Amino acid sequence: MAAALVFLFLMALPSLFVRVTILHRNLPARPSLFFSYLTGACQDFFIAFQQLFILVLMVKVLPFAQGALFWILVTLSSLLQLHLIFDAVLHRKTAIRMEVSFLSLFNDARCFWDSAKEKKIWRFIPGALLFLSFPLFTYWHSWESLRTLSLKGEWLLFGLLLGVVGVAGHFFLPKKLSYGTDHIVFQHEMWYLKKLIRFIKRKSDRTDLGYLARSHFQSHNEKKTAPSSEYPLFKYTQGFTGDKAFNIRVDEGESPHVIFLFLESFRAKNVGTLGAEKGVTPHFDRLAKEGILFTDFYANSVRTSRSVVSSLFGVPSDVDASEQAARTEAPFIGIPQLMHEGRYQTSYLHNGTVEFENQDAFFELHGYDAIHGKEEMMRAFPEAPVSSWGLPDEYLMHYTADFLEKHKDHPQFLTLFSITNHHPWNLPEHYKPPTLPPEISRTYKKYLSTFHYTDACLGLLIELLKEKGLLQNTLLFILGDHGYPMGEHGNFVEQRYLYEENIRVPLLIYGEGRIIEPKRITAPGSQLDLVPTLMDLLDLHGFNISIGSSLIRESEGRPIFFHNPYVFKNFGCRAGKYKFIYTRISQEIELYDLEKDPEEKENIAPQNPQLAQEFLQSVKDYERLFHRLYSEKRIVPEDAPIFTGLYQESLVT
Repeated sequence: MAAALVFLFLMALPSLFVRVTILHRNLPARPSLFFSYLTGACQDFFIAFQQLFILVLMVKVLPFAQGALFWILVTLSSLLQLHLIFDAVLHRKTAIRMEVSFLSLFNDARCFWDSAKEKKIWRFIPGALLFLSFPLFTYWHSWESLRTLSLKGEWLLFGLLLGVVGVAGHFFLPKKLSYGTDHIVFQHEMWYLKKLIRFIKRKSDRTDLGYLARSHFQSHNEKKTAPSSEYPLFKYTQGFTGDKAFNIRVDEGESPHVIFLFLESFRAKNVGTLGAEKGVTPHFDRLAKEGILFTDFYANSVRTSRSVVSSLFGVPSDVDASEQAARTEAPFIGIPQLMHEGRYQTSYLHNGTVEFENQDAFFELHGYDAIHGKEEMMRAFPEAPVSSWGLPDEYLMHYTADFLEKHKDHPQFLTLFSITNHHPWNLPEHYKPPTLPPEISRTYKKYLSTFHYTDACLGLLIELLKEKGLLQNTLLFILGDHGYPMGEHGNFVEQRYLYEENIRVPLLIYGEGRIIEPKRITAPGSQLDLVPTLMDLLDLHGFNISIGSSLIRESEGRPIFFHNPYVFKNFGCRAGKYKFIYTRISQEIELYDLEKDPEEKENIAPQNPQLAQEFLQSVKDYERLFHRLYSEKRIVPEDAPIFTGLYQESLVT
């Protein structure tokens, strides 16, 4: 009995220490905080009890392998402690937890090295070593006594009581509080339990997905046919109708090069021509005077990989933080296949590591002819400085101009993603940043400096294309992949919330000599609209799954949807001047009038209950539709007619 109690206390001690020093740090005193401590401590001891239970069970089942069992159990417990300390560091530095989906980034850990150094993660190494020593000491101290222990009924009831109290705290305490204070392993166990419950509920959900998709998530002004009722998004687009909001000259039979340039964390709030208080984009601003600028354009989610799905295929990324979109076995249908049908070659160029988040496999799966990343650019520019995230953006621009010149005799579609404006926002040594207001924080200054540098690299790309005689035969779509908060709403992490700083980004369509009349388009749009817009612009017909609408056509009042499946699970919608946000974890709703309140400070949902409920039903339909489509693998049929020829061969390979 005493040995078991000592074991439980020692195994729970690190998580109890983390709870006091990090998880509950700076939380305001209130009754729920006391209960959070109580239920949290029960969770800590429940995780320790599970380890004790496994120990006793394994000793009984495998009595002949006790020597090996000792080291197996020590290793497993040490991994749990490592996970605990890593979560604690992440929570301390970013206010987010080590969610299950983040484990998919394990193979990409080396890319985070510079960000880790900026966060001074090395300070936590002594604590991590101390935590890792606890399992070895505890098992060594208690092994002889615990080998003969039997978990009797009262012990099992004790463990069950700990679990029940922990679960009660998880489900009944304020959800944002329990998110931040639950034991991280216990939180993972609850995640899998909820996933099971959602699976059971989905089995009993009789919602007609086809009707739901057609009634709420239809593209506008599009002539199309739907060949499959089982796959409600799958369609063949024959053309577009309606009045045009702007004109871009593309002569009949002409196939200009097309570049999609995604600028890392390039949020609208710091773009000068969009009214930024701290504008650092002179080159973008100059180009905007000559192109088609969209002032209210949105990323449909956070993180670059999610922008890839929405922008290139016109469908939201998965809504469950499972990264399913990047791993789905049946590929999406969108711009890469449509451009192939239009006799374009497709290439993905990135000055970062293309293995990050399986980008190389993803783009290869979708038929890209060339996938070039940091390694190829290092060979082309051996003198370039390299960080863990990649090369400075200027090398991407030089590489792109050289690549396009080399392949200029065949129509090219290039997908570019920059990297320098990524945390930790380190500038190349030779670049002189602008003078920034002294009152802003060091972090914000670093962000604005790399923002300014990325804008300068945009200007460099335009000059290089002009020097090589390529600019007049090239159409550029220039946009941010997602936003990035800089302290607004008390946040510095893009994976928290859905406010404007997180998701509102600029979009500029630029083509020298092709813009009939430069314009500023104020109607809201999103990355989901890029597929039909490009089809409309180039007069492409074909199969696709986009739920967006062509930005070329007039379309007032249509809703724009977005989501953030991390942390608090936010789902949102923009329609006209209104912006709505629903937080699934806490059931909170927010409604803002962006004309009167662009900073989203006054929640007017209580004063507009009917409007808020209409928005709430829409975003819940959005979540339910795409949860089921991804879960049931009903995005696109695997035998779609477009999977033919060389593309089909690439899938087999």
